[in-house]
Amino acid sequence: MSFAVEIMCLMQQALFDLRVAKPDIDQCIYDVGIKDPVKYNRLQSADHFELLKLGPRRLLIRASLDMEQQVEKSLVECLALRTEVSLVNVSDLYQGLQLEGRQARELLAHVAPLDLDRFPVGAGTGTQVFSIAGIIIHEAVARYSIYVDRSYFNYVQSRMSNLTAVSVSTTRQE
Repeated sequence: MSFAVEIMCLMQQALFDLRVAKPDIDQCIYDVGIKDPVKYNRLQSADHFELLKLGPRRLLIRASLDMEQQVEKSLVECLALRTEVSLVNVSDLYQGLQLEGRQARELLAHVAPLDLDRFPVGAGTGTQVFSIAGIIIHEAVARYSIYVDRSYFNYVQSRMSNLTAVSVSTTRQE
């Protein structure tokens, strides 16, 4: 089985994992300056970063690497009085791949246990990719970003490339 999908390695991005002891992640979102409600598993843009609400206790924050220090400083200042909050910079933990092409959805259906009929553009979630914990974001029509632990990246990339008719690009995309 071979899919017409291009696989590209993503440039490293700034990623922060924010967790709270009590299920009140909405208050943390408000504290960092987002006044509109954020839906679960939907990517939402803010001034210099994007938010992905992964549950009542977990939020993933993504920014460009050149904004990493500024975003981290801002988050720490906004959440300074919240003792039940854990903010961890996981930028060095995750490595990303981008799947793009007319069969990207079909390929993703073979590698992750997601109901892709309920995974519109802008959706994102924590899931498994070849039984490895990961995060998948539906960036645009026929384009998905997949983040996995850097330790498993070569394995996931190799398994993906075995399923594609298009060669894997080592060019890092932003």
